[in-house]
Amino acid sequence: MLLAIAAVTMASTSPVLLEHLVSQGAPRAAARLRGAEALASTSPSILTVAPSAITLVEDGEGAVRFIEAVRGLPAGSTIAIDAEWRPDHRGERQLGRHKPSILQLATAGEVWLVDLDCSDVLDRASAAGPSKLLSAISDVLASETVRVLGFSIQHDLDKLQLLYSPEHGFSSGYRLTARRVVDLRGESACGLSSLLARYAGRKLDKSCQTSDWQRRPLSAQQVQYAAADAACLHVL
Repeated sequence: MLLAIAAVTMASTSPVLLEHLVSQGAPRAAARLRGAEALASTSPSILTVAPSAITLVEDGEGAVRFIEAVRGLPAGSTIAIDAEWRPDHRGERQLGRHKPSILQLATAGEVWLVDLDCSDVLDRASAAGPSKLLSAISDVLASETVRVLGFSIQHDLDKLQLLYSPEHGFSSGYRLTARRVVDLRGESACGLSSLLARYAGRKLDKSCQTSDWQRRPLSAQQVQYAAADAACLHVL
């Protein structure tokens, strides 16, 4: 099944194939193929994401649009999530102390890059309750109707958990819950780029993997890296 899907997404999707999927009662599969084709470039090597498919959430207005999009996801949707943070070094006393700086959430046709270091985006605790953006993220992760794709997803969830603190209006015992999770790593010892090359014939440019994600503005290379890291999960 994985090989069949990968072969289709590597080439231009045939209208006949899409019509066939719809006629066989698989409209969601057809939609996913359209979305994967739109996100990924036609390059046979490095997977890239079209700039028009990337939305940066770096101010309050962007946060409102992101929240509306997340809360408006229809039942049966599939999203992919990933997170980036400043590298944690082995020599530091508190390993894992860096909070996530970027959250990537990819639908079938769009990638949202959320600047978690921006106070206007995250909004601190107030009398109105906890952070609306963080609440929207926790709600979609806990949804019974939205499927969540990840790769070694628990690592990303552990990092995101650091944000769910009293500072942002959550109780000290609050825990993120992710329900309909598909961890594409599974039991494989291979990295994401290796699996993508094996099953979809694509590679990821990992040059920004250990860059400083707290530095602003993000470079064009960082934006592309972050978007591809999430979008490739739909292709895989």
